[in-house]
Amino acid sequence: MSFPDQIARMINKSRAYKRMFFGEAQPITLDNYDTVMVLNDLRKFCGADSSSIRIGSTGNIDPLAMAVAEGRREVWLRIQAQLHLSEQDLERLKEQQDD
Repeated sequence: MSFPDQIARMINKSRAYKRMFFGEAQPITLDNYDTVMVLNDLRKFCGADSSSIRIGSTGNIDPLAMAVAEGRREVWLRIQAQLHLSEQDLERLKEQQDD
């Protein structure tokens, strides 16, 4: 896939995430109860506010549980990255591909 195609795909993906969570309303707000409830649930489920290190019943780090926790956290970070790209950031990416 060419670089311009990658940029276009990233822009479309970011806009799709925003529509999914925030609808078409501009500017993006968290006034929608469902959006707030889903994002709060994902934040908790994905361990957004905690370490990925998991201690097993033996008192040692459990590498499998830690890998699962880190995978969940990575999903949260992906969602947040897509939601926080501004339209100006997306336009800048599009302009840079033309240089």
